[in-house]
Amino acid sequence: MNRIRLFVVSTGLAFAATFPFVADTRANEPVAANAPQWKATGSFSLKVGYDSNVFVQDTTPDGAIPGAVRPRHGSMITTTGAALGVDGRVIPALKIAAGYTLEDSRYQTASSENNLVHRVSLGLSGSVSGAPWTLQSALTAIDGGEVGPTFGGPGGVAAVGAIPLRDRRAALIERSSFQLIRTSGRWFVRPVATLYVHDFFTQQSRAAGYENYLDRQEWTAGVDFGREMFAGTRFVAGYRYGRQDQLKLYGVDSPYDSSLQRFLVGLEGTPAPWLRLNLLAGPETRRFGNGTAAGFDPGRVLLWIDATAVLTPDPRDTCTMAIRRFEQPAFASCSVYEDITYEISWRRKISNALTAGAGCKLYGGDWPAPVNREDWILTPSLQLSYAFNRHGTIELAYGRDRADSRVPNTAGREYRRELISGTARYAF
Repeated sequence: MNRIRLFVVSTGLAFAATFPFVADTRANEPVAANAPQWKATGSFSLKVGYDSNVFVQDTTPDGAIPGAVRPRHGSMITTTGAALGVDGRVIPALKIAAGYTLEDSRYQTASSENNLVHRVSLGLSGSVSGAPWTLQSALTAIDGGEVGPTFGGPGGVAAVGAIPLRDRRAALIERSSFQLIRTSGRWFVRPVATLYVHDFFTQQSRAAGYENYLDRQEWTAGVDFGREMFAGTRFVAGYRYGRQDQLKLYGVDSPYDSSLQRFLVGLEGTPAPWLRLNLLAGPETRRFGNGTAAGFDPGRVLLWIDATAVLTPDPRDTCTMAIRRFEQPAFASCSVYEDITYEISWRRKISNALTAGAGCKLYGGDWPAPVNREDWILTPSLQLSYAFNRHGTIELAYGRDRADSRVPNTAGREYRRELISGTARYAF
């Protein structure tokens, strides 16, 4: 964990360097029009919850697999959090927004799942010769256990790799994106680039039932062309080239590295005052190297989708619908899988202080042959929040997971799980 601790120290120093600017904004002295102006925000939170199935297992493990996680094990969870944000302009042409959050989660009866999560975000924006650009970066450091879980039920690891357990263990995750847009009349051109790195710090083992984690990464670069079809809405056609890498298992590099090409079309904008769209989809082709498993088809044409629609039929109501579909290297085996999400959520502002919400998410993982796995997790949820004033808020939340496997005789992949929580937050 030395790398994570070094990251935390360096992050703290970086934020400390911003405090002189923050102090300037609170001084009573007049500020010159062109002087840097900064704003700081922050919050503290306390969340108390209950997880009815911490290890996402419903099946009693095989007695021949020592150390397998316990089925239907519940635990109270206490999470304390703090957040700090600063934003402003260094010069008129450059805006900066930075944030840091800390979350410390403690499991009353499952100490192996205790974790400390640091999140750092940085957003830069400006313009070059009248062309606006943005750079967004998010870095997550998880200071958690360095031993992976062991599963002993039929079918092995729980649905879609038991993501809740994965996200409590030691890791460093980076996501960044860049875009620049230049317009000419009703036409525009937009160069784009993305980066994703997922570095696990857990131990690998050949023990039966043990879940190993494989590092993975992806970069893409491309360009979108578009034209305004009518006021507020643009047609988009785009192209991406990129690469995905799955790194080592037991010291041997995975053969599931690939280069990719995406050909995309879509719509974006506000075709009606109550509707905002951001739709992009199209075919994707891959080129894999030698060494993939027998029976794996490297010539498949995949469907890539990133689509969001936000409806506001009433000033008090917001409905968000999203579909995402993409292929990426698995994090728990030498393979690739399609990551699929269908999601809908609704928020209603009952009064100035009270807001209610409901949602439903269907999340799936579909592995190509020769891997025999297809998992789906259905999660309905409810939320209720009350704001006492601009500083204090409380929120109640409930969610229920139902994980099912499409493969016969794999009951160890299936589970039911309920999450209940109450959160108090103070913002300043």
